[in-house]
Amino acid sequence: MPALLDRSPYSSAGAFTPYLDADVGASRAITWKLAGDTGSVRFDPATGALQYRCLARSGYLTVTPVSVADSSLVATATVAVQGHPAAVGDPPCS
Repeated sequence: MPALLDRSPYSSAGAFTPYLDADVGASRAITWKLAGDTGSVRFDPATGALQYRCLARSGYLTVTPVSVADSSLVATATVAVQGHPAAVGDPPCS
């Protein structure tokens, strides 16, 4: 089940914190890969934080941290982003 981002006051932000159990002295550095509807979020690779951007259409994206020391160590999370078309009674994106 994907994580869901929506505008405030709902779930408008989240953060991913990968845990890499590496040997002593091994690098715990990671790089991030985002794929899919990446225009629907702001992403800070230093913190793993995602912030919602209000768009007219809904979309999905995947967030993947990859170990710098061993690129076979990966994980993937799916994020659903709720769109808000200009429907009657729907407040505008801000």
